[in-house]
Amino acid sequence: TSELMSKEGMFRFPYKTAYDYRTANLAAPSSKRGGVMAQMDIAIPALPAKSTQETIAFYEPLGFRLAFRTPDDEGGYAILRRGTFELHFFLWPDLVPESNFTGAYLRASDIDALYRDFSIARLPARGIPSLGGIEKKFYRMREFRLVDPNGNLLRVGEPLSTPAFRMKDQ
Repeated sequence: TSELMSKEGMFRFPYKTAYDYRTANLAAPSSKRGGVMAQMDIAIPALPAKSTQETIAFYEPLGFRLAFRTPDDEGGYAILRRGTFELHFFLWPDLVPESNFTGAYLRASDIDALYRDFSIARLPARGIPSLGGIEKKFYRMREFRLVDPNGNLLRVGEPLSTPAFRMKDQ
């Protein structure tokens, strides 16, 4: 069994698919050591999805690839990867995207390239879904935002080499 968060709290459900999560190799190719997932300290966001199929369909044109999935009628869970980025999505059929306040921050080494890749989707600058332009932030980051069809906010950023804004006394 596995655990999944619902509105009522944690619950367990058995995987019924032929794709057995216990034997699935979920390690990124560069982190494999003899077929076993390498230990690393990392945080991976688990975000709600009204439909995992629609969520997968949204992220695939952005360069994310499906690494694992259970169908929505079997608990609905998906793991998507793009390079070193990994996003997990759990099914929440009653999700109201306009009321969703979940999100994640993705640090990247080249947000200009990522932004160009994401721009191919031709998303509007506001609303759900949307893609906001690159901005310099006071906390020394250049970043853009992506809002997916579930209302999840992903901020994608890279550190500035110099402060975006200088304090008056500096």
